[in-house]
Amino acid sequence: MKLSKIKLLVSALLIAGLTLLPARDIKWLAVSDLQNWFSSDGCEIEIGRTGETQDQIDGLRYPALYDMQDVQCQKGLWIGAANYNDPIDGNTYPHKVVNIGPRQVDDVGAVFNMEYKLIGRKDHPRVVVDGAPASQLVYLEPDLDEIDPDLPCDRMIYNKINTSMGISFERKVMVFTHNYHQAYHLYEYTFTNNGIYSADGSQQHNMTLEGVYFYWQARYAVNREATNYELRILPQAATWGRNTMNHAFGINGNWGDGISETLNIQGTNKTFDVPFRGLFAWQGSCEEGATSHAHDFGAPYEEGDSRLTSTQFPGIVLIHADKSASDDQDWETQPVAWQGIASDLKPHTNNKDQFDGSVMTERYKYMEGSDPSGYLDKSHAEYVIDANEVPFENMPDWPGNSGGISSAFGVGPYTLAPGQSVNVVYAEAVGSIDMETRRETGKAYIDEDISLAEKDAVVASGLDSLFQYFQRAVDNYGSGYGIPAPPDPPEEFIVLPGGDRVTLSWARNSETSTGFAGYRIYRALSEYDSTYHLLLDVTDPEDYAVDAQTCKFEDRTAVRGFDYYYYIEAYDDGSVDDRGRELSSSKFYTLTSSAAQLKRMPGTDLENIRVVPNPYNVRARKQQFGTGGGQADRIMFYNVPPKCNIKIYTERGDLIWEGDHVNNSGDEAWASITDFRQVIVSGVYIAVITVTEDYMNEATGEPYFTEGEKVIKKFLVVR
Repeated sequence: MKLSKIKLLVSALLIAGLTLLPARDIKWLAVSDLQNWFSSDGCEIEIGRTGETQDQIDGLRYPALYDMQDVQCQKGLWIGAANYNDPIDGNTYPHKVVNIGPRQVDDVGAVFNMEYKLIGRKDHPRVVVDGAPASQLVYLEPDLDEIDPDLPCDRMIYNKINTSMGISFERKVMVFTHNYHQAYHLYEYTFTNNGIYSADGSQQHNMTLEGVYFYWQARYAVNREATNYELRILPQAATWGRNTMNHAFGINGNWGDGISETLNIQGTNKTFDVPFRGLFAWQGSCEEGATSHAHDFGAPYEEGDSRLTSTQFPGIVLIHADKSASDDQDWETQPVAWQGIASDLKPHTNNKDQFDGSVMTERYKYMEGSDPSGYLDKSHAEYVIDANEVPFENMPDWPGNSGGISSAFGVGPYTLAPGQSVNVVYAEAVGSIDMETRRETGKAYIDEDISLAEKDAVVASGLDSLFQYFQRAVDNYGSGYGIPAPPDPPEEFIVLPGGDRVTLSWARNSETSTGFAGYRIYRALSEYDSTYHLLLDVTDPEDYAVDAQTCKFEDRTAVRGFDYYYYIEAYDDGSVDDRGRELSSSKFYTLTSSAAQLKRMPGTDLENIRVVPNPYNVRARKQQFGTGGGQADRIMFYNVPPKCNIKIYTERGDLIWEGDHVNNSGDEAWASITDFRQVIVSGVYIAVITVTEDYMNEATGEPYFTEGEKVIKKFLVVR
C-alpha cells in the first residue's frame, strides 16, 4: 500500500468515529516526594505536557515539597524488529522501528492509546482552607479513574498501547508512600506480539517477530531552579542538559555482590557498590562566560540565601528483563546497550515517519548497541573524565551537537511468536542531599568557611541516597511489593482562620490503621515550600475529640498578617515495618496549598482603623511581615468595617488602587501594587475607606456604621 493510500485509510478510520481516547492526556503521580506527569502516549516527550519552551525542564520533581526541583527534559521509547514485512505498505524493511519520543510521536498512525487511567488504593482526602479546596491533589489528580483497595502500591498509572508494528505494551508506573520508598517510581512493562497494527484493532497480522529490541532514553537537566528560566545561576544551555554528565554502571553483566566502581564526580572520587545495573546523571560544569557560580557544582544561589540549587542525581536501575518469551528468569547480561547519545542529532531527533527505512536502520543500530561510535566501551562521564576535562569549559561532544547527552539503554533481542510476551522492570529515582544541608553547605561555601573541594564532596554525597533508593526499589520488587503500608491519612483536614486563632479539624479514620499511635500537625510560615515545624503531637486523640468522627485543635500561636501552611500526618508505633521503623502517612495528602491568615472581628469605629506598617520601609521587610511569598510588600488595614470600599491615592490625588472588602472581617491586605501592576514608589499615600453596608450592634440595635460613611488615613512608604 502506498503512502497516499495510508493517509486515506487513516482519514477513513477517523471519519468512521473510532472509539479512541484523546490524542494525549496527562496524569500525575503526586502523593510522594518524587512527582511526575505521565502521558497517555506511554512516554513523556519533550514539552509534552504544556507545549511551552520554558517548560523544557518539566517533571521528575524531587524533593517535591519545594518549587522548581524538576530534572526531566524528555523521555523516549523505541520498539524495533528486524526483517519486518510491513502489512501496511507491503514493503519488507530490514529494520522496523516505532518511536514514542523523545520529541515526536505519531499518535494517529503508529501509536494507539487503548487504555489510560490513574488508580489509587484510596481516594485523596478533602483539604479545605477558609471554605475553599486547598490541596494540590485537587488539580493534579482531580478524580481517580479507579479505586482498588488491593492495589500493591498507593498510586499507579496504567497504559495500554497498540502500535502499527503489531507489538502492544502495558505500562504500570507505581508509587509508594512508605516513608523509605517515596523517592522512586517503579515501572513494569509487558510487551506482547498481539499482531494488531491498526487504530481500531480491526487489522491484525500473524507474524513471528525477530530481532526485537526495546530502547529507552532519558534526557536529564539538573535542575530547573538553577537554570536560565528561573534563578539564572546556570546559563541557557543548562536548560536542555548541555552540561549534564551521564554514567552507566554494571554494564556487560559486570554487577553483583562484591563488585564496586570508582568514579570522579566533579573532582570527588566516589566508590560505590554495584549489586545491580543502571545509570545516573548529575550537573557538570558549564561553558566559560556564564554567571559567577556556573562552574560550581551545586550552583549556590549567592544572590539569594546561598543555598545549593542543583544537587540532584536522577537515575534508572534495571531490575528485571525476561530472558525470552518462554523464560522469565532475569537476563543478567542485559541491557545490551548502555549509551550516551547526542540529544540534538539524528537519528535521535529524526521525524516520526515509520516508513523511512534509512532512519529506522540508524535507530536500530543504537537499539542493538552497535552505535554510536566512541560511546560503546565506556560511559559518557568516563569519556569526559579520561580526557582530563573535569571540570571542563566545554563538554566533549559530537561535532555540531550543542544539546548535550542523553542516557539510553536497550534490551533484547527477542523472538516473539503471535501472542507471546516479555516483561521488563526498572525503577527511576532521584537522590540528593536534603534541603537543610543544601542551605548550610551553600552558606558555608559562600562565606568561605569551607573550601571548594569540601563543598563538592557534600554535593557528591547525594549519590549515596540515589543508590539507597535503587536498593529499596530492587528489594520492593523482589518481595512482590510486600512493603507495609503506612497509616491512612485523615480523610478530611479543615483549616479555618479566625480572629485570634486558626482552628484545625480532621477526620479520625486513621485510628483504625494497624499500629496507629497518633497524629502530628506541622506548620510553615510565609511560603508553601518552606521549612515545616512540628506544631502538635497528638498521642491521645480523645484529648482533642469533638466526637467519634472528628478531632479539633486551635492554633493560638499564629500572628496576624502572616501566611501559614499546614499538614497533618498519622503515624504508627513501628510494629508494621519489618525493621521496626515508624511509618507515617504522606504529607502530600493533607498539605495545604492555600495560605491561612488570622482575621479579626470588624471594627466598630472608623477612627480606630490603622494602617500597618506605617511607615512601610522596604529595608525593614524582615521585621514587618517577612520576605516570603506575597507578604514581602504587604500593607494591612486593621479594624475596617465588615463591608467597605478602599481607595488609595497618591499625595497629589491620583487614584492608584481600589478594592472592595467583603469578607466581614476587620482585616484587609494590599500588596503595594497599583491597579496597573506597578510597584509603588516612596511617598505619602492617602487611603479613603467608605462603608458600603450598614453594620449594626446586635445588642443595642444601634448602627456601628452607616452606608456612605468614610474616613481618610495617610501612610508613608520608603523604598
